[in-house]
Amino acid sequence: MPTLHHPPGTAEALSRLVRKVAPRSVKEALAGLDAIGIRAEPIKEDRAIVGYTLHLPAGAPVSSLTILKPANYIRFSPEALWFGYYDREPATLAALEWMRQAALAIVGQTDPALALAKAREQQGLPAQPRSKDPAVRTCGACFRDIKATATDPLGRGAIGKRGPQHYLIVDHGYSIDPGWRSGACWGVGRLPLEESPEALQLGLDDRINYAERVRQRVHQLTDALRNPAKAKALGPRQVETGRQERDPATHKRREVLVSVGPDDPRWYRSVQIEHDDLQRRLRASWSGGFESIPWFCAALREWTPQAPDVTPPKGAPLVTLRPTDFAGRPCEAGAR
Repeated sequence: MPTLHHPPGTAEALSRLVRKVAPRSVKEALAGLDAIGIRAEPIKEDRAIVGYTLHLPAGAPVSSLTILKPANYIRFSPEALWFGYYDREPATLAALEWMRQAALAIVGQTDPALALAKAREQQGLPAQPRSKDPAVRTCGACFRDIKATATDPLGRGAIGKRGPQHYLIVDHGYSIDPGWRSGACWGVGRLPLEESPEALQLGLDDRINYAERVRQRVHQLTDALRNPAKAKALGPRQVETGRQERDPATHKRREVLVSVGPDDPRWYRSVQIEHDDLQRRLRASWSGGFESIPWFCAALREWTPQAPDVTPPKGAPLVTLRPTDFAGRPCEAGAR
């Protein structure tokens, strides 16, 4: 193996390669490859770099390795020079692992980061703190930092819990009562936010459907308040009486309800309360606030794929709203 006589910063690049931490730039990624004797030749389309051909030295599993960016990526990611993209062929995996072992042979055990990782392992702790663990990703539903499995449903292979490729968000968001488990976050089993906008699209679709149901109900209640025939069609409603009674089954006290029709003033008051509450919800759905419909539109518009091992997790997107994100807002939701 070559000895470490390279420009300043190369040792840090090799350390990051060994620890499977993404390089901070293409320059750093190329410096690490050069230190282990790999020549990187760029592949261009027009003037844009879409990939690299890596020429490996004698003794490597393959003589050359071609890494191309996926068609949906805007630009080539520097970490792909070390970890590849989604090609999990045995020859590719062997070449990538050879690169890591070659870097390890140069850095040796003098790297403080490697020593820290080994000490954490001896204490029964993860090799890296949670804030630096590339297996911790962002759930696209609740935007919490959650572990992602290394299981690939498409059969492309896996490199381990803290390898460069992670796929599905693990189970979380449930509660446990005595003897029973209840609920789970709907982002479980989906791709992390850093790798897919699927959860953002599902969240947007769900809120659009909810807002439409609320809008239709607001229209129905508005007609009932204005038109006696519509009020009669809406039917009787259960209203509170201000009295309580004991439930014979549970022996707990409960509110006594009574059924009233449109001829009772309490009916109109009950309809008006529901109408105002739903209108507030409709306005909140289109307000532009966190997890509103315009917010999801902006998050989807600004979403870009990130490398699977970028740390720390991205978290909830910080978006910039545009007037087009409010397109389709009903008049009941108010003006911006």
